[in-house]
Amino acid sequence: MENTTIGSNNYEEISLRELLETIWKGKALIAIITAVAIILTVVASFVIMDEKYEASVTLRTSPIKMSSTYSGEEAAAFADLESKLTLTPAQYAEYMSNLDFLDILAAETNLTTEDGQQMTGEQIGGLITTTADDKTSLVEVTVTGTEPAKVYAIAGKIETSFVKYINDFVNENIELYNASLQDNIDLAKDALATKEAELNDFRRTNGSIELLSDEVSRLQSRISELNSNIDLIDSELAGDIASLDTLTEELKDANALDESQLKIVGELKQAITEDAGNELDSDFYIETDLNSNNGQISQSVRLLELSRLQMRLLNNYNKKAADIRQLEETEILYQDKQQELLEIQPIYTNYKSEYDIALSTYTSYMKRISASKVYAELDVASTFVTQMAAPVEPKAPVSPNKMLNLAIGLVLGLMLGVFVVFFREYWKNSAVK
Repeated sequence: MENTTIGSNNYEEISLRELLETIWKGKALIAIITAVAIILTVVASFVIMDEKYEASVTLRTSPIKMSSTYSGEEAAAFADLESKLTLTPAQYAEYMSNLDFLDILAAETNLTTEDGQQMTGEQIGGLITTTADDKTSLVEVTVTGTEPAKVYAIAGKIETSFVKYINDFVNENIELYNASLQDNIDLAKDALATKEAELNDFRRTNGSIELLSDEVSRLQSRISELNSNIDLIDSELAGDIASLDTLTEELKDANALDESQLKIVGELKQAITEDAGNELDSDFYIETDLNSNNGQISQSVRLLELSRLQMRLLNNYNKKAADIRQLEETEILYQDKQQELLEIQPIYTNYKSEYDIALSTYTSYMKRISASKVYAELDVASTFVTQMAAPVEPKAPVSPNKMLNLAIGLVLGLMLGVFVVFFREYWKNSAVK
C-alpha cells in the first residue's frame, strides 16, 4: 500500500501516552519551577507588596433648587442663579479631584506622612477614587491606603470637607455673579435716571398728562350730565306746554283772560316751542289777581295756576338756555383739551414706556442680587450634599490577596514547568535528527 502525502507536510501521530511520559520524565523540573514560582509569589505577597486598606463613603447629591418656593420675578431670579450653580453627580465627583477640595480635606484631617510632614491635598488625592451614578444621584468615594487609621480618618472627613468646598464654590460663583450683576445694575440705573429725567422734562414742559387726561374725562362727564339735564328739561317743558294749552283754553272759554294776556301766553308758548336758545325775561309772565274778573274764586285759582305754570316754564326754559350755553362752552373746552391730549399722549406714552422698561430692568437686576444674597446666607451645600452612611473602619486589608496570589503562582508555575519540559523534549529530538 502506498503512503499518501498531502503537499509537502508529513503528519506524525502523537499519542496521549507519549505526552504523559514526557511530562512524567520532566516531573522534577516541573516541580522545581512550580516551587520557585510559589516562592516568588510568597515573597511578593508577604514581603514586597504593601497591604492596602479601603474605606468608602456614599454621598447623595441633589440639584440646588430654591426657585420653586418663589413666584414671579423672584422665581426667575433664583432660577437664573440656580442655572449657574446646579451640578450633576458626575460634576460633583469631578470636583472631588479638585486641589482646592483636597487642600480643605488635608487641613480637616491634619494627617502626617512617615517623615512627620503634614499630608498635602495632592498626596491625599492619590488615595481617593470616585464613581458617580446620575440615575440614583449617588457619588461613591473610596479611600485606599496602607495605613488603616489614615484611610478611615480621610473617609470620615469627606462629607464635611466637601460641604465646605461646595459652599466656597457657591460663594465664589455668587461673587462673580454679583460682580456681573453690579455692572448691569449700574448701567440700568444710569438708563433709568436718563429716562426719568426725560419724562420729568416732558411733564414740566407739557404739564401732567394724568391731570390733562382727568380733565378731559371730567369735561366729557360734564357734557353727558348737561345733555341729560337738557333732555329732562325738554321733557318737563313738553308736559308743561300741554298743560298750558289746556289751562289757557279753559280760562279763554271762561273769559278770564283778556287779549293782552292771551297774547303774552301765546308769545311765551311760541318762544319756548321755537327754542331760540335765548333766555326769556319777565315780559312773558302774566301777573294775575285773585280778585280779577267776576271774582269767582275758582277762576282766580286757575289764573294763579296759570301764573305758576308760566313761572315754571320760564325758569325751566331759562335753565335749559343756561345749560345749553354751558354745554357749548364745555364742548369747545373739551375739544381743545382732547386735541391737546391727542397731540401729546403718544409722545408721553413713548417716554413713559421707555421709563417703565428701564425701571423693570433695574428692578429685575435688584431682585436677582437679592436672591444671590439669600443664597450667600444659606448653607446650601449641607442641604444638597448628604452622607448616606458613615464609613466603616477597615479591619482587614483588601490587597494583596495572598491566597489568590498563591493560587495564581501555582498555576503559572505548573504551566511554565510543562512548557519548559516540552520545549526541552523538542530540543532533544531536533538535535538527534
